[in-house]
Amino acid sequence: MEYPIGLVRNTSIHCLTPLRQNPPTGAKNVDALSREGDRCSIRSIFKAKKTSTVYSVNANLDKRLFEFLLIDFLDSEYRLKRLYRLSWKKFQEVKSRDKIMNAWYVLLSKKKLEKTEIVYVKTPYLNVDIVESVCN
Repeated sequence: MEYPIGLVRNTSIHCLTPLRQNPPTGAKNVDALSREGDRCSIRSIFKAKKTSTVYSVNANLDKRLFEFLLIDFLDSEYRLKRLYRLSWKKFQEVKSRDKIMNAWYVLLSKKKLEKTEIVYVKTPYLNVDIVESVCN
């Protein structure tokens, strides 16, 4: 599986950057496309406890908006620290409703993050990056 990455232009994961493709202009909730055409929505986290919102036409989210949600955690210098991936099905399980905005978000609790797939973790002690085997 190739991971679409739209946020890693200035990080040390150069091997992941070529997998990124821009979505069509005006695409909603889609930030990148994989080479297979999978739609990916990307949410960046710096100090927040939840992701930014995902908007939908109706409250039930019966129409699939993307295939994957990528949640990237940034360090104090805005470099990628961790990257998680949620399938649409897992997003449906962990999403929370923002009634005022009429949208959805993911609360970043330990319980909900356990349902994600870890794609990337920066390891400061070894000065090495752990990246899932997408660079081969």
